[in-house]
Amino acid sequence: MNQLVELSDIQREAVSKPWFHSIEIAPGVFTPGHKTPDLLRNEADAIFGPLNIKGGSILDVGAWDGFFSFEAKKAWCCARAIDR
Repeated sequence: MNQLVELSDIQREAVSKPWFHSIEIAPGVFTPGHKTPDLLRNEADAIFGPLNIKGGSILDVGAWDGFFSFEAKKAWCCARAIDR
């Protein structure tokens, strides 16, 4: 049976966990990370902007919450993330 998850439930779950990155996990719902969405967008643009990673692979070592891994996936790159 499929269940629809309410955005308020997603937000409640997101704020109950510790986060380093502010990641949009549903439309308009962000994790409460230490790094703001604007700062992360600027960092991602600086890292991935000059690169063509489509079809490539990256290994994100020390990924924390995996923001940059998710950004690589959006660029059609195979991303693997590890952290302790």
